[in-house]
Amino acid sequence: MRLSLSFGWRALAIATVALVVVLVGVREGAEYYTSQSSFCGGSCHIMDEPNQSWIDSKHYALDGSAEKRAECIECHFLPGEKRSFKAMMEGARHLAAYLYDRDAHMPIRPVVKDGACLRSGCHSTDKFEDKTLKLGETSVFTHKAHFEKEVLKGQKLFCDTCHVKHSAEKHFEVPNEICFTCHLRPESPQVGEQATGQPSQIKIGFDFGAVVKFEERANKCSLCHTVPTKSLQEQFTADDPSKKPITHQTLERAGVPCESCHLHQVVGRDEIKTDECLDCHSASSTLWSKGKDARLMHDKHVAGRRADCLECHQPSEHGKGRDYLDSVRSDCVQCHRDQHRFQKILLAGERVSENVSPVPGLMHAVQTNCAGCHIETKHKDGQIFVTGSGKTCVKCHTPEHHKMLDDWKKTLDSELEFVREVETEALEALTAAAGKFDAAKLKEAEETLTAGQELLNIVEIGNGVHNKKYSIMILDEAITNFEDAIDLLDTSD
Repeated sequence: MRLSLSFGWRALAIATVALVVVLVGVREGAEYYTSQSSFCGGSCHIMDEPNQSWIDSKHYALDGSAEKRAECIECHFLPGEKRSFKAMMEGARHLAAYLYDRDAHMPIRPVVKDGACLRSGCHSTDKFEDKTLKLGETSVFTHKAHFEKEVLKGQKLFCDTCHVKHSAEKHFEVPNEICFTCHLRPESPQVGEQATGQPSQIKIGFDFGAVVKFEERANKCSLCHTVPTKSLQEQFTADDPSKKPITHQTLERAGVPCESCHLHQVVGRDEIKTDECLDCHSASSTLWSKGKDARLMHDKHVAGRRADCLECHQPSEHGKGRDYLDSVRSDCVQCHRDQHRFQKILLAGERVSENVSPVPGLMHAVQTNCAGCHIETKHKDGQIFVTGSGKTCVKCHTPEHHKMLDDWKKTLDSELEFVREVETEALEALTAAAGKFDAAKLKEAEETLTAGQELLNIVEIGNGVHNKKYSIMILDEAITNFEDAIDLLDTSD
């Protein structure tokens, strides 16, 4: 009996050990099998394209042999992660998603961390970060500058920020559009401030220095291009000691902006593809408000490895193809800074003074824009432009409205004539007051006069018929400013 029990325990122990060995062997075998690149490429149809592009790449056979092949698991996991619980769970997540719906897209965005690329034996930084790479005939590139600088609103770059899966033919690449997204991003034009608060905040005139530029900071052309030394004047050469030829270098020293001659080589303004946000997010007021925070967006999507640049940005294009004159001639913003700003102030009824209550135009409630009224084509000085007339009013209103626009113009012209007379009196008073008042009082009178002129310009330049009622209220406030300036300089007492 004891012999039988002893034999039974031994048999159970042997069976247990054998089962453990089998299970461990199965686990090791399964782990070995599933970690092979052939499993990734041969088991799942959604990996067909990535697998083929990997086979066609240098990483498939670095020196023509499989011994130095960069396997899938070596790039998609950090050194030491291959046998980790995290690796198993990531693989299980992919597998579960695939088994649930075999026709679905890849469930998560693949991420290749810097540690995988920069590991020993692969792309160690000491071998390549200082190396200057020549791209084309005039462009140069170094990795070091991109590793060291925080170029995306405080966000550092990663290897897979630029090296992305962009086309079916290549496993990953650096498309030109990625470079252009950062290096050809036009600066936001510094246009005149909106009229809010005190009238002195209203800026008049155009800032021609704010024309779109692309050579500052990360956009500086010489960061990527070597500056040519060849003379730009065919009649002069650098070898002629009697002449001083114009070169790109002399222009750079003189501060001549690159876009003076090369603006036509940049197409697009790096617009955000807002519709693409809805591929991952639900539309909400919070989404649209936070979407304007560039630092936050880069932190969530670049640092968080949630999206590639081209998923959010509509990149600029770089190269020849546009006419060098048409590229500027057809872009009003190149010369006209914040055009029709005063018209918008009147139509929307934006506040221009603490003493004038905002009154939106009659068409504001139904959101009729400029094209709703400006539908008649006219010619002037060889130009074609679109304007409004009494006929436009009739299209929406009654035939009696045909004369309404002319009546408004007559009323406002009369008001403007009177305001200009008071302005002239104030200017004459200020001129006559020179040397008769202290500097502080003269300054106060001048500022009061200027505030009135700014209000007058809103109605005069913005064409008061865009909002007759509000225009008359603004003109009344302008008169008050002119009269206050005159009173400050009154010597009759």
